[in-house]
Amino acid sequence: LWMHSTLEACCTKNYSWNYDVCMATVSSGTSTSGTSKYYVSWKASTCVKDCIGASPCGGLADSWDPLYATLKTCCREANWWNDDCQS
Repeated sequence: LWMHSTLEACCTKNYSWNYDVCMATVSSGTSTSGTSKYYVSWKASTCVKDCIGASPCGGLADSWDPLYATLKTCCREANWWNDDCQS
């Protein structure tokens, strides 16, 4: 368990590799809501929205996930083999 006096200190020490995402957690305890763009969720085998909540949200994208402006673009460019991608 890591204990720090500030969020910035914690993020700097333990999450320097993902500092911006770590700092996106505001002091009120809510986390970032994502970009509302689409990315491929390999776990779900389809394109999902970068947001938290019910479908079409698939959780927050990782920093390495390519993001697409629309579901159609994500399916066409990154998940073209999946006929059910836009279902």
